[in-house]
Amino acid sequence: MNTVYSCPLRSAFYLIIFIMVTGIACKKTDPATPVIPDPLPGSRPNIILIMGDDVGFEVPGFTGGESYATPNIDAMAEQGMQFSRCYGSPMCSPSRFMLLTGKYNFRNYGDNSWANLELDQRTVANILQSAGYATCAAGKWQFNHGDTGLVTFGFDKYCITDPFKLASENNSPTLRLYKNPTIYENGAYRPESEMEGKYSEDIFMDYMVGFIDSSNKAKKPFFIYYAPNLCHKPFSPTPDDPEFATWDPYKRESFSDTIFFKSMIKYYDKNMGRLLAKLKAAGIEQNTLVLFIAGDNGTDDEINSKFQGAYISGGKGHTKISGTHLAFAAYWPGHISPSKNGNLVDLVDFLPTIAAAAGVGVSPGYGTLDGISFFDQLMGSSNAEARQYSYNWYDLNQRGPDADPPVVWAMDKKYKLYSNQTSLINYAEDFLEKNPIPENEQTIDEQKETVTLQSVIDAYHN
Repeated sequence: MNTVYSCPLRSAFYLIIFIMVTGIACKKTDPATPVIPDPLPGSRPNIILIMGDDVGFEVPGFTGGESYATPNIDAMAEQGMQFSRCYGSPMCSPSRFMLLTGKYNFRNYGDNSWANLELDQRTVANILQSAGYATCAAGKWQFNHGDTGLVTFGFDKYCITDPFKLASENNSPTLRLYKNPTIYENGAYRPESEMEGKYSEDIFMDYMVGFIDSSNKAKKPFFIYYAPNLCHKPFSPTPDDPEFATWDPYKRESFSDTIFFKSMIKYYDKNMGRLLAKLKAAGIEQNTLVLFIAGDNGTDDEINSKFQGAYISGGKGHTKISGTHLAFAAYWPGHISPSKNGNLVDLVDFLPTIAAAAGVGVSPGYGTLDGISFFDQLMGSSNAEARQYSYNWYDLNQRGPDADPPVVWAMDKKYKLYSNQTSLINYAEDFLEKNPIPENEQTIDEQKETVTLQSVIDAYHN
């Protein structure tokens, strides 16, 4: 792993030129300046933001995955806009920080743990709740503070697993993600006796269906943050597998078998089909924007998958492209035309995009935002703003400060540069980042690219 500690200034001249030429495309938004266009005419859309767990870019069929059955996901993607260059962080919580807050991780990490989303932070749910949306979280929370956090961060209703990540807060029973799940709702755990033989993903789906019905009855637009546990470890049978009936979920979490990963993906897809069918049956399919991110980082490295004719290993926990490249598609029948989009998207871009879709602004109290809305791209605008550079700040300090410095990098559609390095990576051709290009072997254009990407990094830390 490349490690860096600081992001030193390069030439001030190059930095000034970079800002003048690009307008610092991966910009810091002035919190006093609205980042939202005028509201959409007519009623505001319902919005469902989906982020699975440990499902890399190589898994879904619509990206070129060949090992798994994902017909519902593929059909949704084919009817929507597919983004081929969406990027997150190499591990779960850092990606989720960016997604919900619209901020890069150097702004929102807690002092004690990367799961410590401080109570002074605000999320996309706060924005929509303030605008009159009914809000719901279903699936894995993976932050801290339990009920206090979920309420503070803008969720009216929730049905989740993993409500406490800090040791000082965690009074939960043994965490079970799938069979006989540990479900937290309304500030308390559901009785274990009620969870016997149940499967968490079915509970989440039933909860969302009920939430959709209640929101429609109240004639309120809704926002759902749906974060399936699938397909995080432990790899275990689903209710559609004959082994489910006798599977013992009380064994230690490390007891799992990768043979079940394929059926877990199949069940993930099945539930996506169920969710889409609900929208159609409720008559709200054309008034609901679905933003589907297959996973929060790369697939677990125990998993090997066939992708576009070759077998590759999962990249979870690695800063190379296989650890950060995310499968993403936006679906909104009647509004988003079937298409493919090759522009860069970072997870911080979802907050301003969702706010734009809802036609609401972001108050100064949210602080500096790093996202760039891609809403105009979804709507097919010919002059839509597009991100020119992707940035990431990744610190593996899961339980507090440690000796490992953060890893920082910037990239465009072809090249990637780690901070304080002079070797450039042509990741478009060197997917595994095995052959960095030393400065003395770079072409003139590549040398310019090195300076530009370092300027992107420097701009966030000056």
